[in-house]
Parts: sequence; structure tokens; C-alpha cells
Amino acid sequence: MPRTPSFQRPTNTFIPKLRFVGRDDILAQFKTLLDTPQGRDERRILNIYGIGGQGKTALAQQFINHLSQTRTEQGKFIAFANLSFETESYRRDASLALLALRHQLRRQGIIFPAFDTAFGRYFSLSQQGRDLETAHPELFRKPSEVWGDAESIGNDILGLVSESGIPGAGLIAKYLSKYSSKVHDWWQKRGRDILADLDSLEPYQISEKLPMFFASDVYEWLNDAAHLERRVTLVLDTYEALWRERATKVGDMAITVDAWVMQLVNDCVGAYVVILGREPLRWVEQDASWAEEITPWALDELTPEAAEQLLQTVPIVEAAIREAMLASSERVAFYLQLHIERYAQLKNQGKALTVEAFNFPQAQLIARFTDHMEAGLRQALKVVSCPRFVTDDLFLELGAQFLGGRAAVSFKELRQYSFWEAPEAVEGVARYRLHNVMREQLQALLQKDEAVLFREVHTFLFEYYDGVFERVEAIEQQVLNEAGLASKYVDYVKFQEIAKPFDEELQGLYERFDEALVEGLYHLERLEVMRLAEWLGTRNHLYYQLAKYSFSQPLWLHTLLIIQSQIGEETDEAALCMNNLAELYRAQGQYEQAKPLYERALAIREQVLGANHPDTAQSLNNLAALYRAQGQYEQAEPLYVRALGIRKQVLGVNHPATAQSLNNLAALYYAQGQYEQAEPLYVRALGICEQVLGANHPDTATSVSNLAVLYRAQGQYEQAEPLYVRALGICEQVLGANHPATANSLNNLAELYRVQGQYEQAKHLHERALVIREQVLGANHRDTANSLNNLAWLYEAQGQYAQAEPLYGRALAIFTNVLGENHPNTQIVKNNHERLKAKMQQNSEQS
Repeated sequence: MPRTPSFQRPTNTFIPKLRFVGRDDILAQFKTLLDTPQGRDERRILNIYGIGGQGKTALAQQFINHLSQTRTEQGKFIAFANLSFETESYRRDASLALLALRHQLRRQGIIFPAFDTAFGRYFSLSQQGRDLETAHPELFRKPSEVWGDAESIGNDILGLVSESGIPGAGLIAKYLSKYSSKVHDWWQKRGRDILADLDSLEPYQISEKLPMFFASDVYEWLNDAAHLERRVTLVLDTYEALWRERATKVGDMAITVDAWVMQLVNDCVGAYVVILGREPLRWVEQDASWAEEITPWALDELTPEAAEQLLQTVPIVEAAIREAMLASSERVAFYLQLHIERYAQLKNQGKALTVEAFNFPQAQLIARFTDHMEAGLRQALKVVSCPRFVTDDLFLELGAQFLGGRAAVSFKELRQYSFWEAPEAVEGVARYRLHNVMREQLQALLQKDEAVLFREVHTFLFEYYDGVFERVEAIEQQVLNEAGLASKYVDYVKFQEIAKPFDEELQGLYERFDEALVEGLYHLERLEVMRLAEWLGTRNHLYYQLAKYSFSQPLWLHTLLIIQSQIGEETDEAALCMNNLAELYRAQGQYEQAKPLYERALAIREQVLGANHPDTAQSLNNLAALYRAQGQYEQAEPLYVRALGIRKQVLGVNHPATAQSLNNLAALYYAQGQYEQAEPLYVRALGICEQVLGANHPDTATSVSNLAVLYRAQGQYEQAEPLYVRALGICEQVLGANHPATANSLNNLAELYRVQGQYEQAKHLHERALVIREQVLGANHRDTANSLNNLAWLYEAQGQYAQAEPLYGRALAIFTNVLGENHPNTQIVKNNHERLKAKMQQNSEQS
């Protein structure tokens, strides 16, 4: 008998014919809504939802196939785009999701002058230093568009690009005559009004309005049909993935996750939107009128007729086996498909096809399915159920550790099965995810039946991701040893010089930090919940230092909820989470959210750790800082004094934490004008920092700056300036040019120049500080308001009242909203604003 070469499939191999059937009702509903004429101001939403394994993603593909086949039938033209939130970048960044939809629709003839202009400006403001065309070349590939035409305009555009970003409406207005007729006509008809305030918007405001700009372009295309009836259909799949990295799907924080999608659908009047997910949309809870526009469709198991048809199509010829499959799977599409694949396994292995092989409860199906896999593949499937996604490199690492060697099992062979989601490309690397139903059940089986393997794989994966951080620490320690330094902050220039050979490796590691933190936390949660808060605090400090608050916040909230549910609410671990979450809220000016967390953390630590524990001192210090930020000085002082006493007694008089308490108490005295009490505390704190942390440590920069602020307030400018310059140099070198601490140093030095009448030097520094604060902290942060007030004061001093007035107005609005009408800062800005308006009124009367 001739043998088949190993690279060929045997000719008698049974290949199941898996054709999607059994959803005729929902397919008919989709087609009905598609074919029914839709008013230009009508919203039409089909919301399909159901548990995992019901075939929603296959349905989405059916919709796309139908749209592809019928898009130009019967005198109409349908432009369509689809998006799966399995793609991580679309979950994390709404602008990238909108950009993906834009690219698909653009290839079908829709132009996006409003969205492209707004996106270009948003990108230039939020990604300073990056080139728009390099990052998003597809924006430049089609002629007769904003950026395609802008590129043809030539180098003239470069003169308009500055620290304030690429101009939006200003770009089109200035070069209107050089644009194509399409852009020219759009600008005259609608564009001028749509983009009227774009150039005055902050980055976060542009981001919030991107769905509106996108929708306005879609609306323009729908209403500009010369002959054919135009339609637009958007298909959004795996909607539940939007909450994948979130701690919870309940409460206000969860509702805001898909706010941008709701805004997009609200503004895309005339478009047909299909949303598929595990749960129904919750928009009606926020606005009852959505109920009139959303057609909900619960996706249950297949009908008996549809399930029977699916099995006959394979074909499974044995009626008794088909009956057993239907009963076992309960007609859920995912489980039926596993039965079909198991049938093919047995048939190709030459084993008997009996009713008993398929007649068992649904809960046992995955276990029975894996029992008939080849041993190596079965072991591989168990191992790859532990990570949330697998790359080729990670599979090789897992294979070397658990599967008998890197080449013992083929990942490609394992991926031939149907229980894998479509791969997701992240920075050019394919990520593969098991179907959620499969992964969850395999994990449950592994934890129950092979607890040792479960723990070993999760331990390996935790160490794999934690190793990213450990490698950075190892490189830094090696450099320190070679440099003969106790800390990189002792001589940061020397440290950087010796570290140069590692620059490329370090950059690659830094780029993996986000992934490593999220996935490391996931695997540690399955190993030792008690360690979660400590590990996250150790690894997450860099994110606080880099002001990546929005990234850190959901991780701490998630960790807090896990600890409270599994360890207890009255624990030191819960207090640590509360404290660190409160720190993130305070750093963003969200004082009302921070205060109860600080208070609760302090109460727990006093009860669990004792009144004189260093962690108790930390809670006292942090709560005092909150009170100081709110101008509640009387409440802050006793807490600062108590924290300082504990730290001196327990940690020692020369400990960095003691220096922090000295600095904070001095800052409180300074805020109240008690300079004599403040100065010796500041001097003592600076001495400790220089001695213990090093001359170039960020905390040393803070102490230097604090002392300079005190000297400036006393008119000792010659003593203040070199200290300000030194602090700024440390921050720029160690923390980076766009860090909030750098903005603080810029602001402080600018104020010194201002009070000395050196307005041009001051203006440049204030403008830099404002840009950093708006980008990193947000347009409504109190530090942003401080920059606005200071820049306005500078304009006022130069007699530029028209430029100063709106800045004072914005600063006053922010302080009033964040701190309240009676806060000292609010009152200062209010007085400044009223003084300016009085001057303007006087000038008006005189003229």
C-alpha cells in the first residue's frame, strides 16, 4: 500500500464542512433593517447579544459578506466598515478605532475633511515630536483630502506648525485657494461652521469631539447623492471586550467606557449600526429615548431545525449520533462545533463512532474533546489556556518549559482548531486568544484536576512578565556597579554615559512595561492575592512618576475590589490600595474621590498596624496633603506634625521619609506666610535629600525648588534663581521634558523672571508649563489653572488685556469647580480677573 508523504494530507481524510447555518431569523432581521429606507435623520441600531459560544463573531462575518455582495444592488450604494474590540488598541484609544473605521469607509469613496483635520490637530497636540505622516500614512494616500492636499501645498505648512500643534481650521482657511474643489466646496458649505472652534480646543476636548467630526463627514456623504441611494453600515463586534481591562462593569466608571461609541451612534444619523456583544446595551439607563432606536436581539441556542441542518451539512450521517450531539451541546454553536471536530478526530483516527462517544452533559464536553487529542497537543492546550493571549515567542517559551522542548509541539498545528479567535496584531506581532468559553473551562478543569500544573504555568507566566522589570533593575545595578555609584541620582550624567550600550535593550523593555504590568497582575491574582497590592505598588511607582494616572487607576481599583472580596476590607493590603488609589485621584485634582479613601486607609492602618507605624505616618501625611491642597490648613497641620514625629522616632532623623515630612510641614507654613518657621525645615530637608538620595534625585529637586520658592517670596531673587535653574535641570534630565514636575520647575522659574520684569523669558517658560499640564494632567486640573492664571498675569503686566482676560476666565472656572468658591486660590484668581475687567472698562471709557 503506498504511503502518503508527511507533508501531504491523506486523501481519505475526513474534512468537516462547517457552513454557518441556523441564524436565518437574525439574518433576515439584519437584511430587513438594511433594505428598509432610512431617513437621513433616523438612527437605526441592531443590538445582538448572548452568552459566549453562540456564534456572534460568525454572524458579524455573515453580515460583512452580505454587505460585500449586495452593496451596489437595486440602485443603491452601501459603504460599510467593521470593527472588533478584540483589538486592544481600539479598546484603549477611541481615536484609533475611529481611524480604522475611517480608513475602511475612505476606500469606498467617503472623504473625511472634518475628522482628518481634527485628528491631525489632536495628534500634533497629544503626540508632540511625532510626525503625522509617518505615524498615519494612509491619511496622505488619497488626493482631494485635507492632508493629501496639505502635503501638495509643500513646505508652507511647516511654518504653521509650532509648539501649539498643527493648526486645524486655520490651515484650511489660510490655504483654501490651494485645496482641491472637494475640500473647497465642503469648507464653504459646512466645514467653516463645523471646525469653527477647533483651534481653541484643548486636546481632551478634541478627543471627545472626534466622534462628532467623524459623523459629520458621514452625514455629508449620505446627503450628497447624485443618483444612487447612499447607505452607511457599521458593524461593531465583541463589544464586551471594551471592559476587558476594567475592574467592573457596574457603576458610573463602567458606563463611561463606551461613552464615545454612544456619542458616535448618536451623531451618525442616517447610518445603520450593528453592535454584537455578550450583554445588551445599557444606554437606555442613561437616556430612555434610546429604546425607540435600538432593536435588541437576544441570541439563544440554535433552533432544533437549524442545529440538525448544521450537522447534516458536515455531514454527520448517523442520525443517533446527531441526536446525541444536539442533546449534549444544548444546541449552543460553540459546543456543537467541538462535537463536530471530535467526530472528525475519531473518524480520521479510525476509531469507532458510537453514540456513547457524544452522549454526555455539556459541562463535560471540553474534557471529553481534549481526551481524544494527541497527548502533546492536549498538554499544549492546557498550558496555553493560562495566558490571556499567546504569541509565537511566548509559545516557544512555554514549550521549552512544559512541553518537552521548543519544537516538540507545533503551535501552528494547535491553531488549526476552531476554538481560536481571529488573531490580533499588536505592533506587528500576532496575538492569539482561545475562545473565552474554551479558556475559562480549561482553566477551571486545570485548577481542579491538575492544581500543580496550574500553579506552575501561572508562576512561570508571572515571572515571565515580572522579568521585564527585573531585567531593567539588573541593567541599572550593573551600570551602577561599573560607575561606582550608590544611586544613579548621585551622578546622573555619568550613569547615562555608562548605560549607553544598553539603550536599545532598555527602550525595548520600557515599551513592554504596560503589557508586563497588566499581565503580571493577572497571573499573580491566580497565585497569591495577598501579594497583589505590594507587587503593584513596587512595579507601578514608575507610572506615578511618569504621571500615567489613567493607566494606573483601573489597575488599583481592580486590585482593591479583589482584595476586599478575597482577603477582607479591614486589612493592610486593602489600606495600601485605598491609599494609592487616593494618591492618583489627588494628583488629578479629584479631591472628593480621594478624601474618603485616605480617611478609610488611615483608620484601617491605625487599627491593624498601630498608631506609630510608618504606614500610619504615610496616611497621616497624605491626608494632610489633601487638606493643604484644598486650603484647609488648620486640619492639615496637626496631621503633618504627627507624621513627622512618627518618622523621626521610628525611621530616624535622616531618613528620606523624614525629609518629606519636613518639606511638607514647611510648605504648609509657607502657604500661610510663616516664612521664618518654613526656612529651617526646608534647609534640613534639602540636606537629608542630598546626603541620602543624591544630588540629582527628583526628591532633591523638590527640596531645592521649595527653598527657592521661599527665597523668592522674601524678595531674595539672587539666592532663588540658581536653585530654580538647578531644580529644572534635574527634572528635565531625570524625569523628562514633559513631566508635571518639570512643568512645576518651569512655572517657578518663570514666576521669578516675571517679578523681575523679564517678561519674554517668563512667557516662554509659562507657555511650556501650560502645554505640559494640559497634556498630562488635563485641561481642568488645578495646576493647569495655575499656569493659566500666571500667564494671564504676565499678559496683564504687559498691557495685553485681550489675551489675559480669557485665561483668567478659564482659570477661575477651573478653581471654582475643583476647589470651590471660597478656596484661597479661587479668591486670588477672582480678584485678578475683576481687577483686569475694571482696567479694560476704564480703557474703554477713556477711548
